[in-house]
Amino acid sequence: MPRRMFNTEIVGSDAFLEMPVSSQALYFHLGMYADDDGFISSPKKILRSMGGSDDDLRILIAKRFVLTFENGVVVIKHWKINNYLRNDRYKETRYLDEKNKLYEKENGSYTEKGEILSLRSTSGIPKNNQRYPSIDKNSIDKNSIETENSKNSLCPCNDIELQEISEKLLIPITAVKEKHERILEMIKVGEFNKKKYKTVYYTLKSWLDLDKKRGYVKSKPTSEREKFMEDLT
Repeated sequence: MPRRMFNTEIVGSDAFLEMPVSSQALYFHLGMYADDDGFISSPKKILRSMGGSDDDLRILIAKRFVLTFENGVVVIKHWKINNYLRNDRYKETRYLDEKNKLYEKENGSYTEKGEILSLRSTSGIPKNNQRYPSIDKNSIDKNSIETENSKNSLCPCNDIELQEISEKLLIPITAVKEKHERILEMIKVGEFNKKKYKTVYYTLKSWLDLDKKRGYVKSKPTSEREKFMEDLT
């Protein structure tokens, strides 16, 4: 088995250490069995072999430490931050279709290509990872309509809306994204009360506001290290 590594910026982060020990253990097991691109074909087999529960995998997915595909394959999101392989030792994954659905951010982490490109095409965000895009006057009306429509539906929030919530509530974007993923997961498994919570946007905003008042989330990051960790999500 090839050598595998883990970066303390990932496994030493608050987001990682706040997970149950069993979820942390599963992350390390998945990392040991992943191929050279970070893909694992049988995560549930590994889960059973270590005596874990399905919740351990669900937590890793909800926290976005692993990304999933419809065929059951998963990939470790921060694989290339954890591992560096020389070209003469690298063997490309067999899961090329899944790999083509991802793009690699500047810091080396994976993100779903189709979802992000779709959001950017409707939100006016350019494809060069600019956080605050410039918007020409001809696109303002269109972007306003798209954003307003998503605020009044069960559609996922786009990048602009997530940033907007972060700025309004003075909450780190990492916390906003984690709560957003939790809501989307609830919708997916049928746990989201659509009669009580009408839209993803306003549900996300109200839940985060409540978490802030209860002291469950920290203030926005100010140090360079905190900002680096924010960009890993």
